[in-house]
Amino acid sequence: MTNMFHSCSRLKTDQCVDFTASSVNNLKSDAHVTIPVEVKFVNRTKREVQLEWITPQGRREKKKVLPRGRCWRTTSWEGHYWVCCDPKHDQHLFGLNYGLHYKVHRTRRLRERVVITADMKISGSSSSSD
Repeated sequence: MTNMFHSCSRLKTDQCVDFTASSVNNLKSDAHVTIPVEVKFVNRTKREVQLEWITPQGRREKKKVLPRGRCWRTTSWEGHYWVCCDPKHDQHLFGLNYGLHYKVHRTRRLRERVVITADMKISGSSSSSD
């Protein structure tokens, strides 16, 4: 499973992230952004998932519960982070393009495609505060 996190050839995006170097708990979306990016999240798991946007303050903000096999399109901003978790257990994360998080970036495509993949547990993850 470790090899999956370091294999850029399996990703459908132009960006490869070092998934072992960054903790989800330390992520913060860029505060001053000007470039909108349309993102399409594709749930390839066999269960319902919850998509969360990471605020510039580092909080996880719930955005969408996505049933298995479904897609969701939204406008995000370059430099913003997203995570995906189990709606009942937010420490139980799913992969976004084979990593624990996804950072929005602009490419030549009209829409960034983010595939929600196999679930994985991480330790030390905290609940989002409302």
